[in-house]
Amino acid sequence: MAPSGRVVVAAACFAALVVACGLFPDVGGLGGGDGAVEAGGADAGSACVGNAGPAAVAVGSFCVDSTEVTNAEYAAFLATHPDPAGQLPYCSWNTSFAPSTTPPPGSDDYPVVWVDWCDAYAYCQWAGKRLCGRLGGGALAPGGMNDPGEDEWYVACSLAGARTYPYGDAFDPTACNGPEHDAGSVLPASSLPECVGGTAGVLDMVGNADEWIDSCESQTDGDDGGLDDCERRSGSWEDPSGASQTCAFHRTGSRDFSDHDVGFRCCSDLAP
Repeated sequence: MAPSGRVVVAAACFAALVVACGLFPDVGGLGGGDGAVEAGGADAGSACVGNAGPAAVAVGSFCVDSTEVTNAEYAAFLATHPDPAGQLPYCSWNTSFAPSTTPPPGSDDYPVVWVDWCDAYAYCQWAGKRLCGRLGGGALAPGGMNDPGEDEWYVACSLAGARTYPYGDAFDPTACNGPEHDAGSVLPASSLPECVGGTAGVLDMVGNADEWIDSCESQTDGDDGGLDDCERRSGSWEDPSGASQTCAFHRTGSRDFSDHDVGFRCCSDLAP
């Protein structure tokens, strides 16, 4: 049975190590900010809303993180000692934002995994962004999955529905970190430059780690909210090839689910 996000793992040692090493500033608690970061990729020069996490890339009217959130970037969040009491009502069961398994030494550049849906949502909020969901912001209704007029994760991956895979229409078994790449685990973010698209500068939208998005079949308050089914995108390093390595692939997991190949990235608005 996969470990649950209900497992409470103290973040103190992990956060203390980050602070002691002086790697990250204390940039405030849960709630995000109003800053803007320079966008990369095809629309470099555009500013994307947000103040932490991976560099963002402008994709039409919105922005998406260029990579999955890394262990180092997530450690910066934990180092601020975010208060779980400020979460959404259906995340009230989630008493710790720490990954349910501590990242190993030397993995700063790897995608953070072992995080549940509520952890991912809280991080994106803290970073001044949002967990990718509906175009324009907010939750994506399950019926809007893979609709280029609604699903912002799909728009970013598929070039608004024009591509089957982020890099084109023909499957390349080694472009991304799927099973044919034979890495045997997640790889550092942006280490496979061929796994790019649908927008230039956006990497690893298939393979590597599954990615939570803001799309859940229900929103149940209290402890039972952890059992709500929420969507994950992209297929991971160990998923079978074919459909699981396409931009259209998605599957659900309970909101409290976490695993060794489940991470996330954030979306945001263009700065006004």
